[in-house]
Amino acid sequence: MVDTHSMSAGLQALAPGSKPVCMVVDPWDLPYNGTVVSSRRFVEGMCKLGLNFRILSCQLGKGEDLVDEGAGPGISCHGSGRLERYYFPALSLPGVNGIIRSMKVMLGRPDKQLMAQALSGAGLLHVQFPFFLGYSAIAMARKMQLPVICSFHVQPENLLLNLGLNFKWLRELLYKIFIRYIYNRADLVIAPSRFAADQLIKRNLQRPVEVVSNGVPDKFFIPKATPNDSADVADFHILSVGRLSGEKQQSLLIDAIANSRHREKIQLQLVGAGPNEVELNTQITKAGINATVETVSDAELLLRYQLADLFVHCGMIELEGMSVAEAMAASNAVVVSDSEASAAGMFAISESAKFKSGDVNDLTEKLDYWIENPDARIEAGKLNRNFIQGYRHEACIEKLIGLYARFSGEG
Repeated sequence: MVDTHSMSAGLQALAPGSKPVCMVVDPWDLPYNGTVVSSRRFVEGMCKLGLNFRILSCQLGKGEDLVDEGAGPGISCHGSGRLERYYFPALSLPGVNGIIRSMKVMLGRPDKQLMAQALSGAGLLHVQFPFFLGYSAIAMARKMQLPVICSFHVQPENLLLNLGLNFKWLRELLYKIFIRYIYNRADLVIAPSRFAADQLIKRNLQRPVEVVSNGVPDKFFIPKATPNDSADVADFHILSVGRLSGEKQQSLLIDAIANSRHREKIQLQLVGAGPNEVELNTQITKAGINATVETVSDAELLLRYQLADLFVHCGMIELEGMSVAEAMAASNAVVVSDSEASAAGMFAISESAKFKSGDVNDLTEKLDYWIENPDARIEAGKLNRNFIQGYRHEACIEKLIGLYARFSGEG
């Protein structure tokens, strides 16, 4: 339940007419990963309540081939809040530009003069992307004596897997770099889950940390379409949403479906964008299963959640698992990996809702169980919807507003 008194106190401290929050989200105009999607949702929700924001990001070039449906500014303020944009040039890193672009991401190159202009008169800095633009923004904020909040969204494991450099020593080195140059220079660190907070604390984070979930907007709590209540129905729709990259392990799901005794009736929908799109389509063709790989609009994504019979998330690296929470809000039964490097396991409310990480046979068994037990699947969907009520986005906005008010010195 939202504490309206706390919300009101925070809003009185910050809006209207409050100093703007500067937020660093390098690929703001490319809503293809959880960090960008989450940042947009928070900014849109708080703008509507009257808070003012300045977004520090990269600008898409003319004819930019990263742009698909849904790219672009994306949100507007329908309230008393203001949303301003400060565009920084895109960073070029020879040797890794292709990988970065295949992940639908752009990183900003700092410009001191523009940075000073962006932060001038601001109330605080909130860094969402911990790279060069974020580092530069923190340095400038310290000179201006602005409070700094940093969110922990990017796991080194994500970067290294996509670069083909998943070595333990390198992973720990990246954690040290992030903590030393980003998180330990903040006044407050925000983590999306207790799991995420613990990853930083056990690696010597020295700053206070607060857990604030990315949250599930009300629009995902939609009525469930008439479920398949018989194991004999012709089609069974499995949905998986996430970046098309190695750590999400969509290939494992394809193999599991190919091994299923119900493979002929399964319709798989992989929704997302990323470097593995061609590889996954090739695997689907070779496996001979019924599956699609595509990027969809927000409206279409809502419909996919509504019509799905089962949601499967194989990702082995997650700081929270937004798509799993969204699927649960739509009353879907879910299956997630039990990976020790993932927080998504916290959403598995039964043993049948998780499988052994990387184990295709165990995943196949879980798929067949849910297909053959429609009553259990429908009941699990109801339990999931009830469980995820505690992750409603409105409550997460309330908590973030309170933190802004406290650390901006205006609360």
